Amino acid sequence: MVGRQRDAPMVTKSGYLHKRSFKGHKDVVNAFLSDETRLFTASSDATIKVWALDSGALLTTLEGHQQGVCCLALHADALFSGSLDARVLKWDLFEMRSTRAFRGHSEAVKGIVLRDKWLLSASRDKTVRVWNEASGKCIAILRGHTAPVLCLVGMDRLLYTGSDDCSIRQWDWLSGAQMREYGGHTDGVTDLKVAGENLFSASFDATVRMWDIKSGQCVRICKADAGLRGLEIAAGKVFGAGNNACLYIWDLSATRTEPLTSDRIARGGLTMVTVDGNTVFAASADNIVRVWEKVSSAQQTSAAGITSGAGGGGKSTSERAVSFPPGARKYIGGLVEDSASESEGEGEEGAEVKQRKGAESGGPFNVFEGMHTDKVHGVCAAEGMLLCCSSDNSISRIPLTQDGEAAGTGEITRFQGHEDRVLDIVTVADGEVLFSGSADGTVKKWDVASGKCIGTLTGHTDWVSCLCTSDGALFSGSWDGTVRKWDLSTDRFITQLSGHQDPVHCLCASPGVVMSGSRDCAIRAWRSESGECIKIYEGHTAVVSALVIQDPVLYSASWDRTIRIWDLQTGRRLRVLPQQPQPVLCLALMKGVLFAGGSDCKVRALDPGSGKELACLEGHSQAVNKLSLLGGRLFSASDDGTVAEWRPTRVAPLATQPPPVSQDSAPLADRIAGGPSLSVVRAAAGSLATQLTTEAQFLTQAELEDPELAAVQGFLLKQGSVFRRWSRRYYTLDRGVLAYFADEKRRRALDHVVMKDVVAVARDADGSLGVELGFTVTTADREYRLAAPSEQELASWIQAFTVYVDAAELRGKIALKKMLRKY
Repeated sequence: MVGRQRDAPMVTKSGYLHKRSFKGHKDVVNAFLSDETRLFTASSDATIKVWALDSGALLTTLEGHQQGVCCLALHADALFSGSLDARVLKWDLFEMRSTRAFRGHSEAVKGIVLRDKWLLSASRDKTVRVWNEASGKCIAILRGHTAPVLCLVGMDRLLYTGSDDCSIRQWDWLSGAQMREYGGHTDGVTDLKVAGENLFSASFDATVRMWDIKSGQCVRICKADAGLRGLEIAAGKVFGAGNNACLYIWDLSATRTEPLTSDRIARGGLTMVTVDGNTVFAASADNIVRVWEKVSSAQQTSAAGITSGAGGGGKSTSERAVSFPPGARKYIGGLVEDSASESEGEGEEGAEVKQRKGAESGGPFNVFEGMHTDKVHGVCAAEGMLLCCSSDNSISRIPLTQDGEAAGTGEITRFQGHEDRVLDIVTVADGEVLFSGSADGTVKKWDVASGKCIGTLTGHTDWVSCLCTSDGALFSGSWDGTVRKWDLSTDRFITQLSGHQDPVHCLCASPGVVMSGSRDCAIRAWRSESGECIKIYEGHTAVVSALVIQDPVLYSASWDRTIRIWDLQTGRRLRVLPQQPQPVLCLALMKGVLFAGGSDCKVRALDPGSGKELACLEGHSQAVNKLSLLGGRLFSASDDGTVAEWRPTRVAPLATQPPPVSQDSAPLADRIAGGPSLSVVRAAAGSLATQLTTEAQFLTQAELEDPELAAVQGFLLKQGSVFRRWSRRYYTLDRGVLAYFADEKRRRALDHVVMKDVVAVARDADGSLGVELGFTVTTADREYRLAAPSEQELASWIQAFTVYVDAAELRGKIALKKMLRKY
């Protein structure tokens, strides 16, 4: 039996030895840079940390941004940072404080470049702004991209920008003229570098392209097996930061498109990489910046710790340090230094004991690592097997024993056939047949035993994002905004369910009913037999990401960080659980406890009656995408490439009083269809002016002198409820309803607020919103943050809102006087 040694070093295949880790951030590290003695790291936790390069000690933390920090730049004795809060901040590095804010972008700032006295910033609002660095004034706006601008790099008067529209544009930034467009990438361009006469671009399409600057032609393509977020050019090599936590290295002197090496060097996807001589710095989604140093072959052998002692078997320390019980490998992301010190002197028996302790202490009972090389989007647990699907375009199956552990190692069955990421899976026929939905726009049918594709269902025109079965039919939801119904036995297309205005993100079913949630913030109920839409549930303010039916109630989760409970029959919202820290991506209901997985990497156990958090299950290092139940076991799929199993045996719901719901013995579809329609509910709100006129007989003369209800319209800035980005939207306030649109020409509202629900309106007097002319509109559920373009328009909006708030008080007087007249 071989024990583990403390602080066993790790050497990559490309000959880099792990030297140091900078740990301290609470969320993804998005960017970093260094001077001679310090390292600066920017994170989604809204902070910038300053570290001593030589010792790794944390020197200070800079706080000033209201949301995650996306990018950094150094200039003279100042640090500049761009953030999701749409601002660029300038920091004095002597006093370690913010000295200026550059405001003007309406969405996140993704990149910064400094040229002499000018600062250039790229934003998700599709623009690049040019600022006078000394005064903070914006002097020019470069427009042309049709999607968020994700990166930029400058060279003299030339500026190159990469965008989510898959293009690269070349500008003369001093004149604002666009000079050239580079096309070839098939997904967003995430990073740009200039080296000599060449421009290099990294993309989510898993390639690095090299362009000749003079001709604008692509002269070389370097291919990876996962999307790339960052790149670096050094010593005749291209370094790529992969979404799958791999560091890719290509040799520029060779003609091959495949990388020389690819090493998994982190627990989460890499976000940025830089090279300084023989040292590589890499930031990742596991909240850490790691430093690696190139070593000689002799040093690699020494670092590997090869021994020939008794019981060693000639294996290196790094090989021995990853011994785990079959199928229950702790997810370590290939980093021995993170786990070796935890179990000094332990053999395989020690690892088994630690696994049982982990299960008892609330950690994952089992973590399945190695089934996929990229994000895991879906998981399906059935008797005797575990299936999951991934962004690596494949589906994996492993056998499970009765207690949920893998039956053995090396028994992964891979289902290959999709041409793009696989987003959801569902089994039928007692687990003998599997259906999968993919970003390639198809649904595939598989024989589970052999892993062979036995059918392909086509018809969707965009990603197939979700699947469910009901009453002998398969339903597939797509980003084309439709749900399609298929016959399970013949694979024949039956009908299309149309109604959503945006991509469909989730489906769930109960006998006779299929429910769909969409990016249009609405939930629709459909008759599974006819495909008729019988009710719409509205209230969420962002993507509806998950649905669970437990007749007579419906649970819904959203990117707006809320979980809502609905009366299925009436469509009435029964309860909104306390807002979660991050967007909620998936739900599961087990023994009266609601489990919610989210972007914060955690699975939370919630009491549906009170909303109280019963337990927080931690173990993943990235977003949790899907939950699946098998008996008393809970399985979770994550962006970190793993599936975790949990045994929450000690979690039980509280004895809280459930909200009253409609009780009826009729079939669910009939009950839903028989409840009040959306039009009836909206009509009930009615025109507030008409209602007050009707009730005027109950008012005194003083009360009748209330001002008329005004109709106002115009553009406002709106802060999103999920990512807190400011967006320009067109608002109308008329007949008791505040609605907003993408622009003044659109007829379909993105969302609305019934003004009778507004309890307060207030101007942002202290500047806490971070924008000029800001104000808040508060309802019982949430606070809406808005900003007007001018003082005059701000006064008009606040006056109009105030009328409605005052009118709500009049309603109370009306009701009171009616009651008194009865006596």
